[in-house]
Amino acid sequence: MTQNKMTVTHLWSGNKTWTVDGVGYSPTGLFFHNDKSVDPQNEKSLQQLLTFGMLCNHAEMIDKDGEYAIDGDPTEGALLVAAMKAGYRRENLLNQFEIVNEFPFDSQRKMMSMIVKDNTGRKFAVVKGAPDVLIGLSDSILWDERQQRLTKDLTAKVQGAIDELAGNALRTIAIAFKPIPQNTVVLHENEAEKDLVFIGLQGMIDPPRPEVKTAVKECREAGIKTVMITGDHVITAKAIANQLGILTKGSKVLDGKALSEMSVSELEDIVDDVSVLHEYRLNIN
Repeated sequence: MTQNKMTVTHLWSGNKTWTVDGVGYSPTGLFFHNDKSVDPQNEKSLQQLLTFGMLCNHAEMIDKDGEYAIDGDPTEGALLVAAMKAGYRRENLLNQFEIVNEFPFDSQRKMMSMIVKDNTGRKFAVVKGAPDVLIGLSDSILWDERQQRLTKDLTAKVQGAIDELAGNALRTIAIAFKPIPQNTVVLHENEAEKDLVFIGLQGMIDPPRPEVKTAVKECREAGIKTVMITGDHVITAKAIANQLGILTKGSKVLDGKALSEMSVSELEDIVDDVSVLHEYRLNIN
């Protein structure tokens, strides 16, 4: 349905939102805050959001005579390109940080993490993943460029930022970290992925393929109903379905929580009115 070409367009940290322009995977673009151009090197929390997003990442940029492509996961590619637009390069980061250990992404944890060590010997866990999961594993947050306790009020503000990005049809990835005591050896992801400092969010767009909206319209005119099955945040899914004409007046969106609480017979009673289904209950990978 989508082009599978993710592009970061919005970044959020500590109640501050930046936008970044640029086309495709080209590593050039400008950053803006309140419609004014900013230098990301002068924005401390933005620096951490971008550099840790690049560090906890396996995507590689391929440059073929000025034509840019990504080798690897499209989401990681988007994080890589966003950091490159700010002037960061992985080879330089790897001169500053040694990757000590890695706990790969899996669909149950909805995150991945790396243990890194800087040139002074300090160690950190760097984690990226689903925002709702990382919020639940964080006990503090970068706010106004200072680390503060993650209160209920601040958690609500983070959730508001997630919902705002999702409402713009953006998929969101959260970035967090925590210091690791120098003599501590982290052998399991459960040790790395708790008591985190929440840094922020990167919101990315994955444009629909040009032919999809037309195909949905032709199906509707032929009396065929189109249903979107997705793992996206429910607000993101709703925004995309609206753009494509899948979500029509009177149709419903069912998220994973609602589905998990339904019996098969209850689902059968409403399924004819549903246009967007979260894949959680459907066991689709």
